[in-house]
Amino acid sequence: MVERLRRSRDPALAVGLALLALIPPDTTDTGRAPGGVRYLLLALATLPLALRARFPLPVLATVATAITANGALGFGSGPAWFGLALAAYTVTASHEPRVALAAVATGVTAALAAPTVAGETVGVEDFLGGALLLALPTLLGDRVFAARAAAQAAARDERETIARELHDSVAHALSVIVVQADAADAILSTDPDRARTALAAIRETGRTSLADMRRLVVDIRSEEGLAPLPGLSDLPALVAAERARDLDVELVVAGPLPTIAPSVDLTVYRIVQESLTNVRRHARASRARVELRLVDGRLHVEVADDGRGAAAAARGQGLVGMQERAGLCGGTLHAGNRPDGGWHVVASLPVGRP
Repeated sequence: MVERLRRSRDPALAVGLALLALIPPDTTDTGRAPGGVRYLLLALATLPLALRARFPLPVLATVATAITANGALGFGSGPAWFGLALAAYTVTASHEPRVALAAVATGVTAALAAPTVAGETVGVEDFLGGALLLALPTLLGDRVFAARAAAQAAARDERETIARELHDSVAHALSVIVVQADAADAILSTDPDRARTALAAIRETGRTSLADMRRLVVDIRSEEGLAPLPGLSDLPALVAAERARDLDVELVVAGPLPTIAPSVDLTVYRIVQESLTNVRRHARASRARVELRLVDGRLHVEVADDGRGAAAAARGQGLVGMQERAGLCGGTLHAGNRPDGGWHVVASLPVGRP
């Protein structure tokens, strides 16, 4: 339902603007009855907005050209100017600033200057008013583009960090395989049962390592050694460190937890670590609770606080990183206000082999 509403948003907006521009016709400024050409131009200035998300530059060019031609013929464009503003916003929100500025400036200048072709006098206040109408959505679109670029950069950086950590995990697993293979080879003729046990361990370790390797979706640009990576067993020390920083943190493990893949083990630790860092830096909370439990065969991780809730929602790119980690493990993560106040981060992660 949400997806259908999203897809129908732009067509509905385009039709609405077209109706506002065409009904009733504007003849007060020129005293001329609107003809078919004007109706066609106003339709071209509004209806293409239905495709603005897929073709932002062609839509801007079409809308600007139609408004320019309409003005050159001596007709007012009325609500169609809002269509030009929307097209300008879409271009600046989806293209590099240099490309967007050139396209928007060309279209806007032509549209504002067009009435002079019809012999009309365009005052400074008219020009400034039109420029202001288009400047605001253009600046907003530029901010949106910058925010998207920053989020994408943060996601790339987080993937690189995840890749290096998974590389360490897989390297450790391969070391285990080599040791087990050597042991199996040494006892194969004298103790076949133990050799089969070693081979089973090799098989299991290999499967887990291959699953982790599939998550290496970015190039590894540097190696940082093979130090042990943190996991569930390190959470008590993490909580103790946060308590030492004057944050009252409670760690709750509801029931025994199964053995999980190394990559998921690391992901749980990083999610809890980032969440507690956000609580301490942004939430103005006095208490926090970390809970881990098994729900329908998946590991449920929740970090909740009693802080400012939505007022502390702007927490840098940390949430992006946590979502990337959860997604690469085949899990999900969301954050939001708690019903009884405060903020929480909730992740659901697989525990077995993907």
